[in-house]
Amino acid sequence: MIPRRTTIQHGCTGRKLTIGGIIESRGLSMVRIMGIRDIPGAGGRLFHYLATLDVNVEFISSASDVRGTANFILCMDKQDGEKVVADMEGVRATVEAEKIDLIYDVATIGVYGPHFRETPDIAANLFCCLATKGIQVLGVSTSISTVACLVKESELDNAREAIQSAFVLP
Repeated sequence: MIPRRTTIQHGCTGRKLTIGGIIESRGLSMVRIMGIRDIPGAGGRLFHYLATLDVNVEFISSASDVRGTANFILCMDKQDGEKVVADMEGVRATVEAEKIDLIYDVATIGVYGPHFRETPDIAANLFCCLATKGIQVLGVSTSISTVACLVKESELDNAREAIQSAFVLP
């Protein structure tokens, strides 16, 4: 049975959920490495190569596409993004990527808190509250207790306001 759609209020569920807090990071670059042959060890080669460039990656998201190739979204500080751009051909050759691009001026913002496993509405509320402000999510990464989104840095303040209105903060 497919559930009925609900009206978007504070979030998709219409109720404010309690979270532990908001996390955010400014001054980032996003590197998208796309069209990597999805085989064991491809990610290891990529991150080993980035380590040789002394690049610290603070946000990682990856998935396979319909063609069966892997695509990575990585976030790092602006200086590390510039290192990747300076050696883009080396990165491309390491993982045989079809395309690599760099987007400057992005930020991460997300929510954290205990008991996310028992609260299925967290992601729904986060995405809905950002959408109501017209904020495009450029990437997503999660852990057991965190949902983090990439947004344009110019939209970070609006994203924070949206989250503050959609969730109960300590």
